[in-house]
Amino acid sequence: MGRYVAPPKQPPTPLEDLVDEGVLIVGSTVRMSIKNRIIVQAMRDHSDFETKLVAAAARSELRKMAEEKREDADRIQLALERALGRSGTALHQSDYRDADVDALALRGETYRALADRLDELSRDADFVRALVERAREQAWDEVSASLEGRLAGDAVSASDPDYLEGLEDRKRLLIAIDLAELRATH
Repeated sequence: MGRYVAPPKQPPTPLEDLVDEGVLIVGSTVRMSIKNRIIVQAMRDHSDFETKLVAAAARSELRKMAEEKREDADRIQLALERALGRSGTALHQSDYRDADVDALALRGETYRALADRLDELSRDADFVRALVERAREQAWDEVSASLEGRLAGDAVSASDPDYLEGLEDRKRLLIAIDLAELRATH
């Protein structure tokens, strides 16, 4: 079998790269939230798409995520302070020791830098505009695919053996969307 040889130690990922990856993840999360908001406002509330209102919501979501990352950094700072000088083997995944201090410091620094970057991006009109436009496109893709499915006859038939699965959800959608639309038009 041979003897295990540990791979060479890799240098830590640069902070800027970590922040860029965090921005991608948060951007995706915010975009999904905004997409869902657009769909709900259109389908349930019968509201027209208003770029300024959606952009304000996107900026607010970015600032909320920045605040969450600052709270994460504070939590990591406390864990780092508790880990200082503690030796031995961890008893569970959050039982940090002196050997974890460098990694915790990098994590905290990353969270703070990401929070600053998210605040900066919340004020960047081009970034917010692009985020809102992508969310609008995704909302339309989702709504149009649903409409195409309905028009193509993809509705569940009572003769389908899986008819009962999801029946309650379909009833709620019928009441919340279809009947609400019917009521609004008559």
